[in-house]
Amino acid sequence: MLNRTYILTQEVVSRVDMLALRLGLRQSDLVNFLLAEALSQAESGALAVPIRPKVFAIDASQAA
Repeated sequence: MLNRTYILTQEVVSRVDMLALRLGLRQSDLVNFLLAEALSQAESGALAVPIRPKVFAIDASQAA
């Protein structure tokens, strides 16, 4: 396992904390699982990542 730092919103951190607590999991294990699933979906085309043209930033107004 590697240790990395990513900047997340407080809302996402709180949601991870609450779900991990509810499921009885470590936050790192939950984040690893959720991120791997999301990456697989994005790579297969099942999950569209909304980006702004020419800016290459996440367009939060289009996110689910």
